[in-house]
Amino acid sequence: MVAKKPVSKKVVAKKPVLKKAVPAKPAPKKAVTVKPVAKKVEIKKPVIKKVEVKTNKIIPVVVPKTLKNKETEKTVIAKKAEIKQPIVEDKKVGAIVTPAVVALPDSFRTVLISQPEPVGEKTPYHDLAKKCGLRFDFKPFLTVEGIPVKDFRKARINPGEYSAVIFNSRNAIDYFFKICEEMRVKMAQETKYFCASETIALYLQKYIQYRKRKVFYGDGSIDELKSILTKHKADEKFLLPCSTLGIGPFPEFLKKNGFVFTEAVMYKTVIAEFKKDFTHDMITFFNPEGVRAFLKNFPNFKQGSKLIGAFGEATQKLLEAEKLTIHARAPLGEIKSMSMAIEKLAGEVQARKKNKGH
Repeated sequence: MVAKKPVSKKVVAKKPVLKKAVPAKPAPKKAVTVKPVAKKVEIKKPVIKKVEVKTNKIIPVVVPKTLKNKETEKTVIAKKAEIKQPIVEDKKVGAIVTPAVVALPDSFRTVLISQPEPVGEKTPYHDLAKKCGLRFDFKPFLTVEGIPVKDFRKARINPGEYSAVIFNSRNAIDYFFKICEEMRVKMAQETKYFCASETIALYLQKYIQYRKRKVFYGDGSIDELKSILTKHKADEKFLLPCSTLGIGPFPEFLKKNGFVFTEAVMYKTVIAEFKKDFTHDMITFFNPEGVRAFLKNFPNFKQGSKLIGAFGEATQKLLEAEKLTIHARAPLGEIKSMSMAIEKLAGEVQARKKNKGH
């Protein structure tokens, strides 16, 4: 029975095991108090310093180059100035699109307008003459005559049967409505009119009540008018009033693109004859036929210092094909008419004259 005492000692030995388990709890708390993440965030500061060091490296590299070669630096600046000069001239030129800006005279006074003189005292040319001190002479290179109604009837064309009409000139408008009046044909109010430029479109007010929904016009370029016509291709039957010389590239374009249209010769153009050359400082052209008539009268024409104004893309292309320099173009952007193009040119010539004086 004495042997049972050591058993109770083993039970007591279990208590220290519990004491060891108690201090084990604060161990995870010590691990939480350690904040190595905060130290890693502080490492980002030297990264900013490295960027600053890079900028410091660039500065000393540039400094020795500029200090060592002051003469080369001057030549570089001079070259930059030379490059800027033609850019400034191009901005000033405006309507003068040709590179031969130096060939412009210091002034010009007389201008030949190859159209009949406008009726009335208040016209753009009269106002421009007073404003810029210019003298305008009006001498058409072509004379226009209407086709007699009896001859037009032979073509068996009734203008009233067409829902749309294409005009490329004021002459086409005048002789179209003249034929309509003589044939006693009244165009429907729904008729649509397509014009090469805004100037031609506004001229329609002489014969119809101008409404934007039935009058369409381009910027003077052939491509712009073609684009407008294409949008109305499916719904309209087009009439194309023209002279005996035709109407340029439009018929071919309309045929290729499947338009329903008819050409109607309503007037004829006769080349005017001139015995003497023109002494004007500037000559203006308004259609390709006028260019051909002028060159037929003066086959050996040399432009020299004479200025040339051109209205319409077709006119400009023909002049360029003849290797003639155009100084004033219309329509072009805000420049809607030849009078505006001449005014722009006069301002540029005057500005260049003042710059030369300085």
